[in-house]
Formats: sequence, structure tokens, C-alpha cells
Amino acid sequence: MLSLFGLLAGLVLLIVLTMRGVNLFILAPLCALFVALFNGIPFWLADNPANFVQGYMSGFAGFVSSWFLMFLLGALFGKLMEHTGAADAVALAIVKRIGKQRAVLAVVLACAVLTYGGVSIFVVAFSAYPMAVSLFKDANLPRRFIPAALGLGSVTFTMTSAGSPEIQNWIPIQYLGTSLMPAGKSAL
Repeated sequence: MLSLFGLLAGLVLLIVLTMRGVNLFILAPLCALFVALFNGIPFWLADNPANFVQGYMSGFAGFVSSWFLMFLLGALFGKLMEHTGAADAVALAIVKRIGKQRAVLAVVLACAVLTYGGVSIFVVAFSAYPMAVSLFKDANLPRRFIPAALGLGSVTFTMTSAGSPEIQNWIPIQYLGTSLMPAGKSAL
């Protein structure tokens, strides 16, 4: 029971301190250490291979080395879309077709097209937000609805749908023996 409490408390601590602006690279190891202490995992014993330092560092280094190329290519593609104005062009083309009177639908579709096209969620948020503010103002909608429209279009169905080039679809491939098309044939 104490280990479950430690896990939940570590997760809450991570969320709260991240929202308060604490650097994640400092916070993540500290919260992992908090959880390890509640689970009775020794911090650093040379004769015990199941200690916190070796376990955390080997897991972190393995994850980064396995997925570094995907993170790098995704970041480069996102920056390319951002700096060339392609992300803004896609969003504006959708608004022209749908019209300003359907502001929420236009924002959702613009975010969906960009995210499903491989643009990073962060780039989508920063490129679609100014457009959303303008559209919501013209449609006389409150700004407090903008995060919901951005979220619906970028972090729901487009992140996990079949063929989406987002990282959460790439990671399970090696473990489940599937392709980017989740309903496709499995190697298992």
C-alpha cells in the first residue's frame, strides 16, 4: 500500500511542479527517486544491481538512444513547417474553405490536418493559436474555448489514429510487432 501511495504521490508531485514551471529535466529524476524511496529501492549500492541510479540511468539512456533519431527528425520537420510558414498556410486554407462563422470546426480541422500530417503538437499549438484568437473574436466566442478546440484537433484522434506519424504510434511497433496501421497485420 505504501508503494502505491508513493507512486501516486510522485505522479501528483510531477504534475503540480511541472505546472508551476519547474524544469522537467530536474524534476523527473527527483520524482522517480521519491517513488523509489517509497518502494524500498536502494539509492546506490555497488553490490546490488537493482538500485535507483543504475536502473534509472540505464532506462533513460536506453530510451533516448532508441528514439533519438525519431525525436530529432520530428523536431526538424516541425521547425521546417514553422519557419517556412507551411503550418500557417494549411490552417488558413482550411479557414477559407469552412468560413469564419464555424470557428471551432475550423480550428479543430486545422489542428487535425497539421497533427496528422506529422507536425509536432507544440508547433501546431503555436501556429494555430493566433488564428484561433482571431476566428473566435470574429465569431464572438469566448477565448476560454480555444484550448478545448486546440486540444480536440491535436491531442485526441489525430495522435493515435491509424497511420499517424506521431511518436506514440512509433514506440509500440517494436514491442507489439505491428506497423503504423494498428489494424494491420501483426508479426506476433
